[in-house]
Amino acid sequence: MIGKITSESQDLVYVNVRTEDDTYTETVSGGTESTMNIIGTFGQKFSVSKWFSRIKIVISEGNGNNVILRLCDSQSKSQIHLETIVQNVGTDQVIHFMFDPMPAGDYYWEVDSMGETITPYIINGSSYGGAYVNDSLLSSDTFKSKIMHCTDLPQLKAVAIDGDEVDNGAATLDSGTSLGAINTGTVIENINKKGDTFGSGGKILTGSWFLKM
Repeated sequence: MIGKITSESQDLVYVNVRTEDDTYTETVSGGTESTMNIIGTFGQKFSVSKWFSRIKIVISEGNGNNVILRLCDSQSKSQIHLETIVQNVGTDQVIHFMFDPMPAGDYYWEVDSMGETITPYIINGSSYGGAYVNDSLLSSDTFKSKIMHCTDLPQLKAVAIDGDEVDNGAATLDSGTSLGAINTGTVIENINKKGDTFGSGGKILTGSWFLKM
């Protein structure tokens, strides 16, 4: 259950989450790094033995275009678990595909360039296998990606909520960080931290949980 922070001296508010545990599955086994120009879709099969909540896909050149990301049950895409759009993919960019934790199993991630050219990194000669371009299997290549694991059991973490007011709006953070500034999707160090002080003299004793990428 998520509550609201209403005072700078309020006790902690908690949310039950599965956090990343610094382990991952990499879709690479041997081979030599290269790139491939693609118009359409490309994707990678993978298997994980733990819960996971983020996929890192490495792009050599996105030309500033938007792409669609999908997480599917397999390359047949009979079930699409998740779908989202990432905007303005640039040069040497790691795309972070984030979502609510998914259980261990077999999956397929896919990038759809929506008719534009995109250039992902590919590993020629990788024995991992399972790479597809426009639904056709590549014989001996894989796309460069990491499946980031999270804890199998949920953990309680302190959290602030976007839009919360503190002391009816009278208190502000000296650091300039908006209290509980949580974006939907990717969050990069934009939530209040332990030690941040308030203009009224108080300070945060325990920082809110956030994901640093």
